Amino acid sequence: MPLVSSSCLLAACRAKTERSKIITLAAPLSRQDARPIPPRARGALRLLAKRRGDETVIGDLRQEGSLKALFPKVRGNALDAVFLNTAGGLTGGDRMTIAAEVAADAHLVMSSQAAERGYRAQPDEVAQVDLRLRAAAGGRVDWLPQETILFDQAAISRRMHVELTGNATALLVEPVILGRRAMGETVRQVFFQDQWRVWRDGRLVFADAVRLAGDAAALMAGNA
Repeated sequence: MPLVSSSCLLAACRAKTERSKIITLAAPLSRQDARPIPPRARGALRLLAKRRGDETVIGDLRQEGSLKALFPKVRGNALDAVFLNTAGGLTGGDRMTIAAEVAADAHLVMSSQAAERGYRAQPDEVAQVDLRLRAAAGGRVDWLPQETILFDQAAISRRMHVELTGNATALLVEPVILGRRAMGETVRQVFFQDQWRVWRDGRLVFADAVRLAGDAAALMAGNA
């Protein structure tokens, strides 16, 4: 039998004791803690449109995470930007930010590749969407995405902030659909908050807010 010094035995005992401490301190996971945490989508899109000759072109572009932009070639002098959410939809905890700026005398048209979808969210989790549009004097921005479809138990909070300078113009159209009637879908539980603010030369000229919480079918069946 090989000889082992007392110092080696003491070191081994100490190491074993430390390992025991670590094991003892690691508490077992509860059932709630063991519940898998679904991934959360993050996306950011920043676009600058500027005038070059008779056309509007890309001045600057930055895209991160789940938000991407495509620029199809179409007739006309405006810059067409088609954005898409590669995550496939919105669920609780997602964070999306779109910021578009239109320089003087430029024209930007923004639309989506497909309808946005608000899926079922976990309790106390809300998807956040932040949209900021700016247009300098003589500029024009058109916000024309396809519809947003809210499924049962979706939870989404959106904010739109538009800043116009001088004679700049903006066209904002965004439909919202509460379930797909042809598919027999009824939205019985939803949280949808949508706030629009439009400013011209630092002065608030338009404000609108929508808040749906609870049984959407019952809420929409009531008086306006």
